[in-house]
Amino acid sequence: MKKQLFIALITLVPFGKNIHAQWAPIKGTNKSSVLCMASTGSELFAGTMDKGILSSIDNGITWKLSNKGLQKGKCNNIEAIVAKKEGVFSVGCSGIFSSTDNGATWKEGNINYTTLLIQSIASKGSMMIVGGYGDGIFISKDNGKTWKKSNNGLTDKFVTSVAFGENAIFAGTNKGGFFISTDNGESWVTSNTGLPVAKSVKSLYVVGNTIYAGTDGGGVNIFSTAPEGDGVYVSTDNGATWAAANKGIEKKTVQFISGSGDHVFAVLKSGKLFYYNSKAQAWTEVINDFPKETYVNTVFMKGTNVYVGTNNGIFLNNTLIIK
Repeated sequence: MKKQLFIALITLVPFGKNIHAQWAPIKGTNKSSVLCMASTGSELFAGTMDKGILSSIDNGITWKLSNKGLQKGKCNNIEAIVAKKEGVFSVGCSGIFSSTDNGATWKEGNINYTTLLIQSIASKGSMMIVGGYGDGIFISKDNGKTWKKSNNGLTDKFVTSVAFGENAIFAGTNKGGFFISTDNGESWVTSNTGLPVAKSVKSLYVVGNTIYAGTDGGGVNIFSTAPEGDGVYVSTDNGATWAAANKGIEKKTVQFISGSGDHVFAVLKSGKLFYYNSKAQAWTEVINDFPKETYVNTVFMKGTNVYVGTNNGIFLNNTLIIK
């Protein structure tokens, strides 16, 4: 099988000029709406809408569905994935599943999450955290073997995002804003100074003491169309205070925010992709050459490779980021 040749013609430019990017479609993924991605070693994993999990064992050259052991006949939306040497963990509308053989087989997690609607997952060392709609937060301290509910002080059990900091754990919620735990999840306190009132912290990205939060409108009914969010907010003091960071970006719902180091990307609910220039403290839209009716769901970085998951599969750009 011939390996794909990935071609991209752009580099990052200063704020004020759009970034025009050319992306190479990844063969074998184009029939899937990709919601999340993760990698460990040469293995890559992609969670999809209603099709379960796609996996690649050759750095993304070839892909296949890897759903053996995932619940059948139920919702197969995969909302988030964590990949580490101890295994791969996926969460979604059927709960949490893990694989210890690079996605060949999956086993349902030992977690008493009654609603099954788990929205987010994060990992640091042997600790793992999941958050979802209705049951709040669960913590594992043994790489997902056992789980314990951790909602002390959490006033909003509809958890939309979770992340680990250097010395704390963070959680974003549907209406209660942002929460911090400094005792490994035993208790939580709100920290909303500077954040918009009654908005959902939809997505979190942490680098050092800096936290990026993408917001949405925090609809009462999670299955209805929520009001628009207020864009991106940034904390440079480990979540103690927040300030809007919307220069160059639409002040709307941010569906996903992620990156690698100081390279930060945000995906709007509209499917638009933006890159953050931390020196200029401003966003620049990435203008893409996708086929018509293609919009971005998520973005994932591995080295200098930037992958975007879209409603038409995965696309790759390998010169967008210059070290």
